[in-house]
Amino acid sequence: MTLNKIVCILQLNLPLVWLILVLSSTNVFAVEHPQVQVEISGIDQEIKDNILAFLTLYQFRNQNGLDAERLRLLHNKAPEDIRNAIQPFGYFNPIIHSDLLSNNKGWIARYRIELGPPVKIATVDFRILGPASTDKMFEHSLPIKIGDNLNQTVYEKAKQHILNRALEAGYLNAIYVRHELAVDSKANTASIHLWINSGPQFSFGQIRFKQNILDPKFLNRYLDFQAGDLFHQEQLTKLQSRLIASEYFRQVEVQIKQDDIQDNRVPVDFVLTPNLPNRYRTGIGFSTDSGPRITLDWLRRRIGHQGQHM
Repeated sequence: MTLNKIVCILQLNLPLVWLILVLSSTNVFAVEHPQVQVEISGIDQEIKDNILAFLTLYQFRNQNGLDAERLRLLHNKAPEDIRNAIQPFGYFNPIIHSDLLSNNKGWIARYRIELGPPVKIATVDFRILGPASTDKMFEHSLPIKIGDNLNQTVYEKAKQHILNRALEAGYLNAIYVRHELAVDSKANTASIHLWINSGPQFSFGQIRFKQNILDPKFLNRYLDFQAGDLFHQEQLTKLQSRLIASEYFRQVEVQIKQDDIQDNRVPVDFVLTPNLPNRYRTGIGFSTDSGPRITLDWLRRRIGHQGQHM
């Protein structure tokens, strides 16, 4: 009799036990996977976007297993992430107010940022060394001057732009022999030292067309430069566009043969892939006199090797 009562009590309480376990596991899940909201204020959208890209807490906010202890560690690291994110914009002495709050939905990480004064450029030491030192193309080519606010993105883009201009103008061995951006965070100043050695300016070598459908003399009509002229990348780009616009070729690949340079002359190959010989186009129109009509346009792109078409 006593045994039956005990068994009955256990059976009646089993659902309650499962309910307690389910509720307990739900609470544990909520602790292990909290909802994390990140709020940043005091700065413009461009800087905010960069902060979010650097902010470890933001990157791991939805990670499985992010518990309260780990969340607090990431929150404590956030000021360091924020400082690293805003330095490229020239702010090295920010004041960061941070709070980590919990509510019934999870957590709110708030960061209010006072950027402080921007770093000012105090020194600009820009030099063109080598034959390009007298090339007027490089005058005023660095868009940074003393007194400007430091912006590392502007600096990096300017540095790359100057090197690209040198390469496009035929200074194919141009290289920076000194490129330094030094920041004194206490004085809130920056110094720039940018020296580029141009090396020699190259000229065009032989211009060769790699194809077998047109007479090379006919293709030479598209050239507005010749071997011996100073090398300019723009000339190659324009010739490439003219050859494509001719409709003789569906693809024009430019190959600068730097391994074959002799006496500072650069051979250039144009690898030409022929277009289909015929082009067909159809169209639908309407005329008030004849009503609907269909048009057919046919072009024979080439006849023979002299570029004739019909």
